Amino acid sequence: MTNSSRYIGFMLGIALLVNGCAHFITRTGSEAALRDLVSKEWQAKTDKEWGTVYDLTSSKFRKSIKRDQFLRGCSLDVKGFTIANLKISPDKKRATVTVSFDIQQMGHLFKGMQLKETWLLEAGRWYLDMPVKTRSPFEKQLKMSD
Repeated sequence: MTNSSRYIGFMLGIALLVNGCAHFITRTGSEAALRDLVSKEWQAKTDKEWGTVYDLTSSKFRKSIKRDQFLRGCSLDVKGFTIANLKISPDKKRATVTVSFDIQQMGHLFKGMQLKETWLLEAGRWYLDMPVKTRSPFEKQLKMSD
């Protein structure tokens, strides 16, 4: 093995090491970290890994709905996505992300659907702020009448 081959092998090894550790460089509350989490969320939706999506939701949402309830309600068939827009609020505690995505529903492919998501910074990390299920004012009465 020549010196130039060793040098190339060494540099390739360094490049792989740096690339593998790049996620440690990204600050958790940064725009890059948010972009990574949004990608993780939508890739999980594409792969039908709904537990991963649940884990990315805000503490307020997780307190309002149990994991198994959430998993039972997931039926979206995402075929692809792109992050169209990402904007962090001036106080850096809230962000709005627009995602364009394609879904398969009842045998039809719907392309270019868009969804605006809100993300919240909790304890230095971004979490998806999904709407909390509101209860019916009649829910308690219905339970009593059974």
